[in-house]
Amino acid sequence: MCITFIHVARTTASKYKLVVLNNRDEFFDRPSAKMDWREGVLSGIDEQDAVRGTWFGVNRTGKVGMLLSVTQPAHTKFVGSPSRGSLVKNYLKASTSLNEYCEQLIATASSYNGFQFVGLERNSHGLYELRSVTNRLVDEVKTAAWPPGDYCISNSPASCPYQKAIYGERIFKDAMKDVDNLSLNEVVDRLLVIATDHKKCLPDPQIALQTEMPEELHGPIGSIFVRYDDSNRYGTRTHSVLVVDNQDNVFVFERRMTFIPENVSHSSWEDCNFEFQLEK
Repeated sequence: MCITFIHVARTTASKYKLVVLNNRDEFFDRPSAKMDWREGVLSGIDEQDAVRGTWFGVNRTGKVGMLLSVTQPAHTKFVGSPSRGSLVKNYLKASTSLNEYCEQLIATASSYNGFQFVGLERNSHGLYELRSVTNRLVDEVKTAAWPPGDYCISNSPASCPYQKAIYGERIFKDAMKDVDNLSLNEVVDRLLVIATDHKKCLPDPQIALQTEMPEELHGPIGSIFVRYDDSNRYGTRTHSVLVVDNQDNVFVFERRMTFIPENVSHSSWEDCNFEFQLEK
């Protein structure tokens, strides 16, 4: 499913141009490769996906892509639909601009199961622009342009957010208020506190609508950090952080579950990080 938090700076005087936190929610037994550089793209890989797609990634010019599913009941999903994991991968490898890619995606969006594609790229001033495309629960599939600011995007359109997205955006904005006074380590620490927030934001009529399930079944996805009991091996399994400073230095951090036993609370987590300078 996933949930993402994005801080886009308004001015080049800001210490950090871009701050992103992404949680990946997935079945624990779905094979995935850890974040690494592959063909010019830094990302994890969904190894069960035939196209070996991804949910979050960045390339060396600073393009950033994220994929969030739009929750829908199983009986409404297309069988044999194209892989949504290809959307981020294709964007990060394409030579087209973010706007061009979004317009191309709109033309084929109806063939996919529910998704929100979220993309970022630098403009002529060196600052980031944020765009998204949502293909379900919207009156029209179109490119949404987001002004600089602080956002939380989850598994429903911005016009009808989950309660956890409303709560998440509030605590994220609070965490970003003095971001220019923070060290890189302090930024990461604040983001990981948000990433592991277990607060249940219930009741949530939007989740009930999209899942067609009662609260006792959909309740676990009502928190930023998703965890079911051990009988349902699904939940938050990866935290990704990306920070771009005003000198175009990039820091990327991933914390992912590695060993996941029957008792999920005894799982092992592994950290890795990458640093590089954006290409002009």
